[in-house]
Amino acid sequence: MLEFSGAIREQFLDRVERETFDLAVVGGGITGAAIARDAALRGLSVVLLEKGDFASGTSSRSSKLVHGGLRYLEKFHLALVFESVTERGLLRDLAAHRVQPLEFLFPVYQEHPKRTWEIGIGLTAYEWLSLYRNTDRHRMLSTSDMLAAQPRLRPRGLQGGASYYDCVTDDALLTVECLYAARHAGALTLSYTEVDEFEVVGGRFRGLRFTDHLSGRRLSIRARCGVVAAGPWTDQVRARLGKQDPILRLTRGSHLVLPRERLPGDAAVVMLRPEERRVLFTIPWMDVVLVGTTDTDYAGSVEEVTASSQDVDYILESLNGLFPDRAVRREEVLSTYAGLRPLLHEERVSASEVSREHLIAEEAEDLFVMAGGKLTTHRRMAQELVDRIAPRTACRTASTAYLPGGTQLLPYAELRSRFSEHFLNQLWERLPAAWPAVAGLIVRDPSLEEPLGLGGHLWAEVIYAIRYQMAVRLCDLIERRLWLTLRDPSGCREQLPALAERMARELGWSRQRKAEEIELAGRALDRGLAFRA
Repeated sequence: MLEFSGAIREQFLDRVERETFDLAVVGGGITGAAIARDAALRGLSVVLLEKGDFASGTSSRSSKLVHGGLRYLEKFHLALVFESVTERGLLRDLAAHRVQPLEFLFPVYQEHPKRTWEIGIGLTAYEWLSLYRNTDRHRMLSTSDMLAAQPRLRPRGLQGGASYYDCVTDDALLTVECLYAARHAGALTLSYTEVDEFEVVGGRFRGLRFTDHLSGRRLSIRARCGVVAAGPWTDQVRARLGKQDPILRLTRGSHLVLPRERLPGDAAVVMLRPEERRVLFTIPWMDVVLVGTTDTDYAGSVEEVTASSQDVDYILESLNGLFPDRAVRREEVLSTYAGLRPLLHEERVSASEVSREHLIAEEAEDLFVMAGGKLTTHRRMAQELVDRIAPRTACRTASTAYLPGGTQLLPYAELRSRFSEHFLNQLWERLPAAWPAVAGLIVRDPSLEEPLGLGGHLWAEVIYAIRYQMAVRLCDLIERRLWLTLRDPSGCREQLPALAERMARELGWSRQRKAEEIELAGRALDRGLAFRA
């Protein structure tokens, strides 16, 4: 298994000024990661820069859904739905460890604008557009069947509903694994590297200059082609090219995180706000429940986006209207998070009506911008862009798994002789792709079998994140590799010194650097609880 760590990052930095690349990608979210992976698999030399941690923007702050876009049917965006359900099927096959089926319950109430039979017709069309390749067909449910499936639903006005399937994922780790696959194919992928300026000579892209935020070094890259896939930062990056006309309209999507026991059940639930024609969800995810999302225009700083107090009230009102018998109080919310949707700029339509389609623009010769789109269609978006850059090469991403080369560090027979079947099964359930590597780390250092005391994790998972998932800062680990800031913020705060000490030993941090990392991690925890202030 190839190392993907801070040490490898240093090697990449040493190489960037010595080589000329076919493609330089700006942005390390899911779109940039997919572009780098696609291009590298075609044999192009690729370098990718990300100003923060990989997936630290929108790509770790979604609703964690890989979905076909059921609500787009109502607007007759059939091409977008067909593309989405097709890509959902590919991701389910190529990243089955990370993209998994999830049942959705769609309760229909008397006050809803759509009747049960209309929902049934819509779901039939949804499955038809997917060519019936979904996990299972939808089922229409009577009132009693719906209450049996989710007993805490409000019975008053309930007229039955439906059960259907979409998919759920870990958006941040899907992005990191996409970048690992790009690295496996030869790409250089660098986090905490921010573009300072583009080199455009005679209207043609030649390269760029950037700053490494971890070392303070300023470096240059020579490249034949460039792509900006910077999500919510796209217009800011374009401004460095003198482009002042916005191509994005940012909307904020906020979520609440609740303990799983507050809303038990293995199915997601659709929550319809008929007065606004808005849809929210409750989504069982890991050991918590995610509730959201909002969709409101956003004009603030893109650097530290948080759920507002109004967002929290709105989501709680929606939730408690559907589950009134045990209303959730503010103090029961574990944490919150919010992300920005980088939608295409449209005026005179509401935030929830803005198109989820994408745009490719050529800002200078051989310098492209990818804007808009969504998590589900990232692979297809990347294919479309790389086809323009390298039209004579064949795309391989529709048939190539997201985790190349396997993940085991030791032979399976040795792992089975060392661990009980029960332990390996538990590890597999929590880490469907990484369990062989994590078990191999424990064989080499038995102390890593010690529980972390947070979220059921082992210390071996911390080491795995550092060595194979490019966790180079404490926030990378707690926010996007183990998700401790969302799932157990109070326990995470108590463990910050121990986690920082382990990372310091792995990465060679000074005492001052360790203190800085703890302080930054504390601020990250505060952001998730800002609504309580």
